Amino acid sequence: MPDTNGRTSPDTLATAETQAAVEAVVEAETIDAAAVAAKPRRRRSPKATGPKAEPRAARRGPVRVPVMAVADQADQVVRAESVSITQGGAERVEATSVSIVQGGIGEAHADRIDVRMGGIGRAEAREISVVQGGWGVARADHVQVSQGLLWAALAERVELRQGISRFLVARGPVRIEQSFARTVVAQDVEIGERGYAGLVIARRVSGDGRILLDWRAGLALGAAFALVWALIRGGRQRG
Repeated sequence: MPDTNGRTSPDTLATAETQAAVEAVVEAETIDAAAVAAKPRRRRSPKATGPKAEPRAARRGPVRVPVMAVADQADQVVRAESVSITQGGAERVEATSVSIVQGGIGEAHADRIDVRMGGIGRAEAREISVVQGGWGVARADHVQVSQGLLWAALAERVELRQGISRFLVARGPVRIEQSFARTVVAQDVEIGERGYAGLVIARRVSGDGRILLDWRAGLALGAAFALVWALIRGGRQRG
């Protein structure tokens, strides 16, 4: 309010400024509320209830190829100087060295193959080493199996420790320790303590292990079976 001299007091100016600021804030809030109310709301898409798909890398497992490789998607072949697979797999691998840890390969061709807690269906290499793993058919110069399973091996020399094998064929020596091999054909066969073999055909057999049938017993058993079968067939024909 102006005083008697026509001037406005400081208190009056402060009150007027405060009231103007309050009115401006109220007006701004009113405009914002109106704009929000007028803005259309977006519809939220319903959340998928099915299982969340895992990334492809998580399903296949990490596959590390240190050297640049060429992968043929048609036949799924991995070609490289060195291939290392951990908790993963491949259909076919062609490399100089292959290492597998908790993984598997359908078919592998390399100079050296090492398997730890993994498996390979078929492989050809110079050196093959398996520890706590499984193998289908192996062709190599040297095959070593420790605490593993081997269906068949064709090699220069074979070492089987705490494992099981169905067929072992070697041009050189075969050593069996605390293991069982169903059929062994080799030049020299050594069966260590607590080692067992079903049928052994070899020039020389040594060791403290046990052989269920050697080649002589096998021939005798086969001849006896043929004789019994011939007698049974002869009796049926006469009857």
